[in-house]
Amino acid sequence: MKQSSGLVSDGKKPIIILLIAFSIVTIALADSIYEDFNKLDEELKQGLDKMTDALVDRLKDYEHVVYAGRGFNAGSEKISFEEWDVFIKSLELSNRFDDSITVSYVGYVNSNNKENFELEMQKEIENYEIIPESSSEFYFPIKYISPYSEELEFLIGYDNAFEEKRRLCTLESIEIKKPVLSEILILNQDIEDPIYASLICHTIFSDIEKNSPEGFVTLAFRYDPILENVFEESFGSDADKFQMKIEYEGRTVYDYNKSTNFGKNEFSQYKDITILNKDLRLTLDNLEGFSVSNLSYVVAIIGYLLVGLAYIATKKYIENKIKIELEETEKEIIKEQTREKIVRLQELDKQKSEFTSMITHELKTPLGPIFGYCEVLTHPKFRNKMTDEQLDMVKKIENSAKTLQVLIDDLLLIQKLVLGKITIKNEKFTLKKFIQEIIELHNNIIKEKNIKMQFNVDDITLNSDKLRLGEIINNLINNSIDFVSENTGLIEINAHKDGDKVKISIKDNGIGIKKEDQSSLFTEFYQVDTTLRRKHGGTGLGLAICKRLTELLGGQIWVESEVGKFTKMTFTVLVDNNRINENNF
Repeated sequence: MKQSSGLVSDGKKPIIILLIAFSIVTIALADSIYEDFNKLDEELKQGLDKMTDALVDRLKDYEHVVYAGRGFNAGSEKISFEEWDVFIKSLELSNRFDDSITVSYVGYVNSNNKENFELEMQKEIENYEIIPESSSEFYFPIKYISPYSEELEFLIGYDNAFEEKRRLCTLESIEIKKPVLSEILILNQDIEDPIYASLICHTIFSDIEKNSPEGFVTLAFRYDPILENVFEESFGSDADKFQMKIEYEGRTVYDYNKSTNFGKNEFSQYKDITILNKDLRLTLDNLEGFSVSNLSYVVAIIGYLLVGLAYIATKKYIENKIKIELEETEKEIIKEQTREKIVRLQELDKQKSEFTSMITHELKTPLGPIFGYCEVLTHPKFRNKMTDEQLDMVKKIENSAKTLQVLIDDLLLIQKLVLGKITIKNEKFTLKKFIQEIIELHNNIIKEKNIKMQFNVDDITLNSDKLRLGEIINNLINNSIDFVSENTGLIEINAHKDGDKVKISIKDNGIGIKKEDQSSLFTEFYQVDTTLRRKHGGTGLGLAICKRLTELLGGQIWVESEVGKFTKMTFTVLVDNNRINENNF
């Protein structure tokens, strides 16, 4: 047993070296990006504060315009259109704001004096009437609108109480006696080409103590032009470096740059603000990201390649050690034929299983960071910083890591099956729908190789372990896809009830399997020949796993094949797998 203990000790050394090398590479890369990351984070915070301040200032300017309109009205008993227009022009709105806004003087009319109101207004504006025609307790008709133009003439007399959002905004202004921002709406002049807009409404009281409204001052603005101006004011020539989105009531009212990758990385920040009793959320993203030095990329790529090489070297080392130990032990058993040697062989096999389990778990730990950094390096923010050769090296690392993941998973599963540590969890499901879902997982490669699929599965309800059955079917479909030719490949899937079992077969028109190889096909670590192993990869565990899983599910598996014509894998499982959850096989 001392030799076996030495095997375990020697096997740990490559793993320790592997983990140390990986840690050094990770620390070197993290140190390179840490400073740039903090710089970008601070830049985003400052930019978001600038944008927020500019937006708040703009809406406060609008609020001051509304207050000015209310004050102008309070100083006059009656205001004519000419007086109102002169007053608005004196505010020089077009010079102060690049975006287009309109300011309206709106009346407050009870249903009792609607007719008198219209007659009074007709003395000044010919054919004036409250529109659209409706029966209501009160009306909020537009008396004057400035800056005035023929395109806006149809709005004279429009009843703001007719539309719910305008009415609610106006009523809230009466209630709180302050300017109020309306919900998102579309201005009447923008119906044909909708743009998100809002009103700011402030009530003019004839007697504020008695809460008696006389009229209203409303300012209408569109979000797009105002927010674009705010964005340009905040960032100037650097505006193209940023992407901005503003949400109001769960809707996006402004999206500068409209990138499809908006908010999908860790370099986005948002800020919630309250303006005129309404909540807005501003989100900012830096489109340039941060750069990592070429030296760091080279260090990372070489380091992660060493991870793969270290795994291969470790695996070969362990296999050779175990092979030598087993051969020596078997010779002693044959020579001495003693019970002690048989017990030693069994103990050695158990240690091999435990050792393999330990190695696979140790190798699996670094894969998470490898996948994470590969994803960071291939992100659009960094892709432009690397050459095509560097990108290709990163892709090779990622593909090698994925292959390593599959190999480790196979090793872990076969170990659990050998040691009888698999738990069967039965559930009821429809076989036909389940197989269709598995096929959909392979749609991309099926379309890429132009493989024809034929599907004939009875509508059977199973009470079995869905996960384990899926592993069997998925493994067999993978094999068929690997070994059929492009454009001429054909895969047939059939499933029918056979007594208390269901028989499932997967047939393809691939290269076929020689008669002499078929008997060893379900042996662990067996592959038909080395040329196929180099071409298609794998551990030789797939069909061995399928065999053990079908037995756990109360069935068996077999192969029919003819070289150059077809291969047909058939297996059975119980329709109702009434087994205890803990299987002691």
